[in-house]
Amino acid sequence: MKSSTIISIDLSTKPNLNVVFKIFAAGALLIILSATSCKPKVEDSYLLAFSEEGTEGPLWGYKNTEGEVVIPPRYTFTTSDTLFEMAFVTEADGWLAIDKTGKKILTPFVYDNGVDYVKGDLFRIVENEKMGFADLKGNIEIPADYDFVSPFSDGLAAFNTGGKTENIDGEHDALQDGLWGYIDKSGAIVIEAQYSWAGDFMDQNAEVWTTDGKHLLIDKTGKVLEELPDEE
Repeated sequence: MKSSTIISIDLSTKPNLNVVFKIFAAGALLIILSATSCKPKVEDSYLLAFSEEGTEGPLWGYKNTEGEVVIPPRYTFTTSDTLFEMAFVTEADGWLAIDKTGKKILTPFVYDNGVDYVKGDLFRIVENEKMGFADLKGNIEIPADYDFVSPFSDGLAAFNTGGKTENIDGEHDALQDGLWGYIDKSGAIVIEAQYSWAGDFMDQNAEVWTTDGKHLLIDKTGKVLEELPDEE
Protein backbone atom coordinates (compact mmCIF):
# COMPACT_ATOMS: atom_id res chain seq x y z
CA MET A 1 0.00 0.00 0.00
CA LYS A 2 1.42 3.38 -0.98
CA SER A 3 0.06 5.78 1.59
CA SER A 4 3.04 8.06 1.03
CA THR A 5 5.84 8.30 -1.45
CA ILE A 6 9.52 9.08 -1.43
CA ILE A 7 11.13 10.40 -4.60
CA SER A 8 14.79 11.29 -4.82
CA ILE A 9 15.09 14.94 -5.72
CA ASP A 10 17.95 17.40 -6.07
CA LEU A 11 16.94 21.04 -6.11
CA SER A 12 20.46 22.30 -5.45
CA THR A 13 21.49 22.14 -9.16
CA LYS A 14 25.11 21.64 -8.07
CA PRO A 15 27.00 19.35 -10.46
CA ASN A 16 29.60 16.68 -9.77
CA LEU A 17 31.88 17.57 -12.66
CA ASN A 18 33.67 14.24 -12.65
CA VAL A 19 30.38 12.54 -13.38
CA VAL A 20 29.31 15.28 -15.76
CA PHE A 21 32.33 14.80 -18.00
CA LYS A 22 31.68 11.05 -18.13
CA ILE A 23 28.07 11.65 -19.04
CA PHE A 24 28.90 14.02 -21.83
CA ALA A 25 31.73 11.84 -23.09
CA ALA A 26 29.19 9.09 -23.51
CA GLY A 27 26.89 11.43 -25.38
CA ALA A 28 24.06 11.19 -22.89
CA LEU A 29 22.92 14.77 -23.52
CA LEU A 30 23.25 14.82 -27.30
CA ILE A 31 19.49 15.10 -27.58
CA ILE A 32 19.49 18.30 -25.55
CA LEU A 33 22.46 19.69 -27.46
CA SER A 34 20.78 19.22 -30.81
CA ALA A 35 17.35 20.21 -29.54
CA THR A 36 18.56 23.55 -28.20
CA SER A 37 20.09 24.41 -31.56
CA CYS A 38 18.51 25.22 -34.90
CA LYS A 39 20.00 26.23 -38.24
CA PRO A 40 20.84 29.94 -38.23
CA LYS A 41 18.93 32.18 -40.63
CA VAL A 42 21.83 34.61 -40.91
CA GLU A 43 25.51 34.25 -40.26
CA ASP A 44 25.60 36.20 -36.99
CA SER A 45 22.55 34.56 -35.40
CA TYR A 46 24.64 32.30 -33.20
CA LEU A 47 27.65 32.32 -30.89
CA LEU A 48 30.56 29.90 -30.67
CA ALA A 49 31.98 28.54 -27.42
CA PHE A 50 35.62 29.07 -26.51
CA SER A 51 37.67 28.37 -23.41
CA GLU A 52 40.54 29.91 -21.51
CA GLU A 53 42.55 28.30 -18.77
CA GLY A 54 41.53 29.45 -15.31
CA THR A 55 43.14 28.90 -11.94
CA GLU A 56 41.18 25.67 -11.41
CA GLY A 57 40.69 24.51 -14.98
CA PRO A 58 39.17 25.77 -18.22
CA LEU A 59 36.49 28.46 -18.20
CA TRP A 60 34.01 28.77 -21.04
CA GLY A 61 32.49 31.74 -22.82
CA TYR A 62 31.10 32.62 -26.25
CA LYS A 63 32.26 34.65 -29.25
CA ASN A 64 30.36 35.85 -32.29
CA THR A 65 31.23 34.69 -35.79
CA GLU A 66 33.67 37.61 -36.11
CA GLY A 67 35.67 36.30 -33.17
CA GLU A 68 34.56 39.05 -30.79
CA VAL A 69 33.93 38.04 -27.18
CA VAL A 70 30.25 38.42 -26.35
CA ILE A 71 30.15 36.37 -23.14
CA PRO A 72 33.45 36.35 -21.21
CA PRO A 73 34.81 32.94 -20.13
CA ARG A 74 33.37 32.40 -16.68
CA TYR A 75 31.54 29.06 -16.83
CA THR A 76 33.11 25.83 -15.65
CA PHE A 77 31.18 23.79 -18.22
CA THR A 78 28.83 24.21 -21.17
CA THR A 79 26.64 21.69 -22.95
CA SER A 80 26.77 23.40 -26.34
CA ASP A 81 29.57 24.60 -28.57
CA THR A 82 27.05 26.70 -30.51
CA LEU A 83 24.58 29.05 -28.83
CA PHE A 84 21.51 29.99 -30.86
CA GLU A 85 18.94 30.90 -28.22
CA MET A 86 19.82 29.13 -24.97
CA ALA A 87 22.70 27.13 -23.53
CA PHE A 88 23.10 25.15 -20.32
CA VAL A 89 26.24 26.05 -18.37
CA THR A 90 27.65 25.56 -14.91
CA GLU A 91 29.01 28.01 -12.38
CA ALA A 92 30.37 27.27 -8.92
CA ASP A 93 26.87 27.04 -7.45
CA GLY A 94 25.37 24.83 -10.16
CA TRP A 95 23.57 24.60 -13.47
CA LEU A 96 21.81 27.48 -15.20
CA ALA A 97 20.50 28.39 -18.64
CA ILE A 98 21.73 31.56 -20.36
CA ASP A 99 20.72 33.54 -23.43
CA LYS A 100 23.01 35.09 -26.05
CA THR A 101 23.87 38.01 -23.77
CA GLY A 102 24.98 35.72 -20.94
CA LYS A 103 21.90 36.59 -18.91
CA LYS A 104 20.56 33.82 -16.69
CA ILE A 105 17.06 32.96 -17.86
CA LEU A 106 16.24 29.93 -15.71
CA THR A 107 17.53 27.09 -13.54
CA PRO A 108 17.06 23.59 -14.95
CA PHE A 109 16.11 20.65 -12.76
CA VAL A 110 19.12 18.39 -12.20
CA TYR A 111 18.59 14.75 -13.10
CA ASP A 112 21.35 12.12 -12.98
CA ASN A 113 23.83 14.93 -12.27
CA GLY A 114 22.97 16.71 -15.51
CA VAL A 115 20.23 18.95 -16.85
CA ASP A 116 16.81 17.36 -17.10
CA TYR A 117 16.01 15.40 -20.24
CA VAL A 118 13.42 16.71 -22.68
CA LYS A 119 10.03 15.03 -23.05
CA GLY A 120 7.23 16.49 -25.10
CA ASP A 121 9.46 19.45 -26.04
CA LEU A 122 9.58 20.53 -22.38
CA PHE A 123 12.04 20.09 -19.53
CA ARG A 124 11.69 20.70 -15.82
CA ILE A 125 12.89 23.84 -14.08
CA VAL A 126 13.39 24.92 -10.47
CA GLU A 127 12.56 28.29 -8.96
CA ASN A 128 12.41 29.03 -5.23
CA GLU A 129 12.44 25.27 -4.53
CA LYS A 130 9.33 24.79 -6.67
CA MET A 131 9.14 23.09 -10.06
CA GLY A 132 7.64 23.88 -13.47
CA PHE A 133 8.45 23.47 -17.17
CA ALA A 134 10.23 25.43 -19.91
CA ASP A 135 10.64 24.94 -23.65
CA LEU A 136 13.88 24.69 -25.62
CA LYS A 137 13.92 28.42 -26.30
CA GLY A 138 14.02 29.14 -22.58
CA ASN A 139 10.39 30.23 -22.34
CA ILE A 140 8.72 29.21 -19.09
CA GLU A 141 5.62 27.39 -20.27
CA ILE A 142 4.34 26.22 -16.87
CA PRO A 143 5.32 28.35 -13.85
CA ALA A 144 7.21 26.74 -10.99
CA ASP A 145 4.25 26.35 -8.63
CA TYR A 146 4.61 22.69 -7.64
CA ASP A 147 6.57 20.81 -5.01
CA PHE A 148 7.46 18.21 -7.65
CA VAL A 149 6.55 17.41 -11.24
CA SER A 150 7.22 14.28 -13.24
CA PRO A 151 8.21 14.51 -16.92
CA PHE A 152 5.36 14.63 -19.41
CA SER A 153 4.16 11.23 -20.55
CA ASP A 154 1.27 10.63 -22.93
CA GLY A 155 0.48 14.35 -22.80
CA LEU A 156 0.14 14.67 -19.00
CA ALA A 157 2.55 15.20 -16.11
CA ALA A 158 2.00 14.22 -12.49
CA PHE A 159 2.43 17.02 -9.97
CA ASN A 160 2.78 17.03 -6.20
CA THR A 161 1.48 19.67 -3.83
CA GLY A 162 2.14 19.74 -0.12
CA GLY A 163 5.13 17.41 -0.24
CA LYS A 164 8.18 18.18 1.86
CA THR A 165 11.80 17.77 0.84
CA GLU A 166 13.84 16.08 3.57
CA ASN A 167 17.39 14.80 3.78
CA ILE A 168 17.30 11.02 4.04
CA ASP A 169 20.93 9.96 4.35
CA GLY A 170 23.07 13.04 4.90
CA GLU A 171 23.73 13.32 1.17
CA HIS A 172 20.45 12.98 -0.73
CA ASP A 173 17.12 14.77 -0.41
CA ALA A 174 13.76 13.13 -0.97
CA LEU A 175 10.23 14.38 -1.48
CA GLN A 176 7.79 12.86 0.98
CA ASP A 177 4.01 12.93 1.32
CA GLY A 178 1.74 15.53 -0.27
CA LEU A 179 -1.00 14.85 -2.81
CA TRP A 180 -0.65 14.07 -6.51
CA GLY A 181 -2.67 15.12 -9.55
CA TYR A 182 -2.08 15.74 -13.26
CA ILE A 183 -1.57 18.75 -15.54
CA ASP A 184 -1.53 19.07 -19.32
CA LYS A 185 1.03 20.97 -21.43
CA SER A 186 -0.89 24.22 -21.05
CA GLY A 187 -0.48 23.94 -17.28
CA ALA A 188 -4.18 23.28 -16.75
CA ILE A 189 -5.02 20.86 -13.96
CA VAL A 190 -6.92 18.00 -15.57
CA ILE A 191 -7.06 15.76 -12.48
CA GLU A 192 -7.05 17.47 -9.09
CA ALA A 193 -4.42 16.59 -6.48
CA GLN A 194 -6.00 13.73 -4.55
CA TYR A 195 -3.70 10.69 -4.70
CA SER A 196 -0.96 9.58 -2.33
CA TRP A 197 1.05 8.52 -5.39
CA ALA A 198 0.57 8.92 -9.15
CA GLY A 199 2.38 7.11 -11.94
CA ASP A 200 3.03 8.20 -15.51
CA PHE A 201 0.33 7.85 -18.13
CA MET A 202 0.95 5.18 -20.75
CA ASP A 203 -1.53 4.22 -23.47
CA GLN A 204 -4.09 6.65 -21.99
CA ASN A 205 -4.02 5.03 -18.52
CA ALA A 206 -2.07 5.49 -15.26
CA GLU A 207 -1.71 3.70 -11.95
CA VAL A 208 -2.46 5.65 -8.77
CA TRP A 209 -2.80 4.98 -5.05
CA THR A 210 -5.54 6.67 -3.07
CA THR A 211 -5.08 8.09 0.41
CA ASP A 212 -7.00 5.13 1.82
CA GLY A 213 -4.62 2.66 0.18
CA LYS A 214 -6.47 1.60 -2.96
CA HIS A 215 -4.39 0.79 -6.04
CA LEU A 216 -6.30 1.95 -9.12
CA LEU A 217 -6.03 2.22 -12.89
CA ILE A 218 -7.48 5.51 -14.15
CA ASP A 219 -8.02 7.22 -17.50
CA LYS A 220 -7.16 10.81 -18.39
CA THR A 221 -10.36 12.13 -16.85
CA GLY A 222 -9.63 10.44 -13.52
CA LYS A 223 -12.28 7.81 -14.10
CA VAL A 224 -11.49 4.55 -12.31
CA LEU A 225 -11.13 1.75 -14.84
CA GLU A 226 -10.03 -1.02 -12.53
CA GLU A 227 -8.95 -1.73 -8.97
CA LEU A 228 -5.54 -3.39 -9.07
CA PRO A 229 -3.84 -5.78 -6.65
CA ASP A 230 -1.80 -4.19 -3.89
CA GLU A 231 1.81 -4.70 -5.02
CA GLU A 232 3.12 -4.42 -1.49
